[in-house]
Amino acid sequence: MPRLLYTLRTAPCMKSPILPLYDELLRSSLALLANVDLTQSAWEQASLPIRYGGLGIRSAVMLAPSAFLASAAGAENIISSMLPQRLQNVTDPAVEDALAVWKTKAGQSSLPPDSSCSRFQKAWDQPCCQWLAADLLSKAQSQADKARLLARSEGSSGAWLKAVPLATIGLKLDDDSVRISVGLRLGVKICEAHDCTCGAKVDCRGTHGLACKFSAGRHPRHGSLNDIIHRSLQRAQVPAVKEPLGLCRSDGKRPDGVTMIPWSRGRCLAWDVTVVDTLAPSHIAETS
Repeated sequence: MPRLLYTLRTAPCMKSPILPLYDELLRSSLALLANVDLTQSAWEQASLPIRYGGLGIRSAVMLAPSAFLASAAGAENIISSMLPQRLQNVTDPAVEDALAVWKTKAGQSSLPPDSSCSRFQKAWDQPCCQWLAADLLSKAQSQADKARLLARSEGSSGAWLKAVPLATIGLKLDDDSVRISVGLRLGVKICEAHDCTCGAKVDCRGTHGLACKFSAGRHPRHGSLNDIIHRSLQRAQVPAVKEPLGLCRSDGKRPDGVTMIPWSRGRCLAWDVTVVDTLAPSHIAETS
């Protein structure tokens, strides 16, 4: 998309029949790389920026009117200075066409950005992204879909997409992890439906494994998070111990750790790590 952006900004190609073909190439390439089957709604979500719950693989069809309108607004003053007086008030038909297409992407009730920020592509693109994200949420067919779409817009939900993939510090995901992460974010099929050893029915989205009591990944995830908190306190020169003996909460469970010296008002600091699962059956009514 960065290679195509100059063309989108300088040529009125928002109605070109080539752009859907380009998007289809992006879609098929993404499906091949991530090894998932992208439905139309999954591709629409993937084409959103990361902050709106997508993968940042921008659609040329969606981006074209915003790119051209921002470029036209930015060049308006210099073009006016070059044109003769008789052409000062002539409206560029390409800008009108782009504005009409933009309204179909951002909603007919959307207003163009004011003149102070109309030269910024983000100012035109943001209403389009908001409208598409809201449209996907309104078309959610189940509580699980709605919970997933709400969770994807949380600030830290896309942090793994922005991490530099350095294997030396554990930030590089293997192929299966990427496939599962993309599948969970987009709500696509990542496995075959089957019966779990716990007796539950597992659908093709495979979300049951995140909360199953027999899942091999639950305890390592919990342990990794607890280690991060413990190491952080040690780096801050605060002695702490994990899973202390003889210290229980009001419900009879032990906290995951406690400082060995008073933290505040003569009391030690205790912490407990909880790995939240948005799509767990016990949470779905609230997270949706």
